[in-house]
Amino acid sequence: MKAAGLKVGDVVILMAPNHIDLVIPYYAALYLGVIVAAVDRTLDAQYLRNSFNINRPRMVFCQNEKVSDIQRALDGLELDTLIVTFDKGDLCSFNKFLERGMNGPSVDEFRPTDFNPEDTIGLLIATSGTTGLPKSVAVTHKSLAISGPYIWSRFHNFPTPTEIALVGSPLHWLTALINFYLSTIFRYTRLQSSMDLTQKHAYHLINTYRPTFTIFSPTAMTTLLKSDDRDQCDFTCFDIIMLGGSAVPRDLIGEIKVKHTKEISIETIHCIIS
Repeated sequence: MKAAGLKVGDVVILMAPNHIDLVIPYYAALYLGVIVAAVDRTLDAQYLRNSFNINRPRMVFCQNEKVSDIQRALDGLELDTLIVTFDKGDLCSFNKFLERGMNGPSVDEFRPTDFNPEDTIGLLIATSGTTGLPKSVAVTHKSLAISGPYIWSRFHNFPTPTEIALVGSPLHWLTALINFYLSTIFRYTRLQSSMDLTQKHAYHLINTYRPTFTIFSPTAMTTLLKSDDRDQCDFTCFDIIMLGGSAVPRDLIGEIKVKHTKEISIETIHCIIS
């Protein structure tokens, strides 16, 4: 990114499944003071156009299947935006993009950009509303640093307050963004998948890898606890389950405790980053 001329305050857009390469531009941008805007990869060209017109991205990281929509969205916006595809395609691939920067400083020589964390925006987080147009909350690096301990306060150990966190949402959701940056600070393992988190796939991940922490929406948790299927999944690995994003029915909390045979902390969250 530095070799490509990106500087503090520029915006990069990430819109891809939760595969292992997704975190590379995410962390790189935070080191450089470049703003990360995670965008829903299922959006059509018109909605993307509205979003790009506000975010004014210098770069977009995506899958090749989304390139045509992105190009149509950028048409006429007079932006010099570089599109990088994580997989192979006709444009700049992620591997080629990394090769371009190989002549830069070594890992030992690299230094993060010196910027004021109080004024420098780290993330643009998509938020819902009633106007039908895209909106985002601007979160500074200072806010990220302050909000982290609020999650940590639920635990008793540091570092590694929890062993494995299941990331159950795409990156444009706040719950995924939280785990992507907190996992490096608190030194815990992220469990994520490039596949959509269906009930069956969630059961497979939980039964196989035994995560100890997760944040789910009430809707997703309700799906996992369907009475006909929930005996297929062993939820006893979780120490803490957080529910947020919408109102949490009281009976849902009761259902989780019934399914969980050991002591567990279930917490509802409304806003973690201010």
